[in-house]
Amino acid sequence: TLAYSALEESVLDGITELRSATRIWESAPVASGPYHADRVYFAPDSSGAQARVDFLVNLPSGWEDLEVELTAGPQRTGPTAWSRVELGPSFEALVTVAEFVPGRSFDWSRESWNQYNVQRVRPPERALQRLRELARGNGTLCVRLSSGGAPAPSATVAWAQMLRCEFLPSWPSGGFLQWAPALKFRTR
Repeated sequence: TLAYSALEESVLDGITELRSATRIWESAPVASGPYHADRVYFAPDSSGAQARVDFLVNLPSGWEDLEVELTAGPQRTGPTAWSRVELGPSFEALVTVAEFVPGRSFDWSRESWNQYNVQRVRPPERALQRLRELARGNGTLCVRLSSGGAPAPSATVAWAQMLRCEFLPSWPSGGFLQWAPALKFRTR
């Protein structure tokens, strides 16, 4: 299992293009307790910008099967924000595995993990099958995150969150934080 987020050096070191995007670190109180939930993500750096983050993921050699899982899917707030996750063997051959676009639905399966209140999203099987066909045998996977909206953070305008990871207080509250990475790859 390979886990990735906007927090990790492997992602930052693997970035091949960063266009109109800024890394954001937020901290907010959880309910009325003494704990805070932190989140880290990339977001558009100016209003109306079409932000993009391209990076490379190294996969183990000889893999036969690939599964992809996202925490809560691409994130967005507001009716005009959008966000997309694409994967492939090259940036010229990408498969959309998750997206939030206003007015368009996307067929993914959701699994709620009540422990730590983390929601996982699995891409549609047809998208994963296409990705496996294109990328089989490749030791490198190209990841493209795209989004549009307003700069983050803002509670009054739309913005998108790319590769968001969270540090969530454990439940019941014990004073330590559980990391929820943004994107996971499992290979066999």
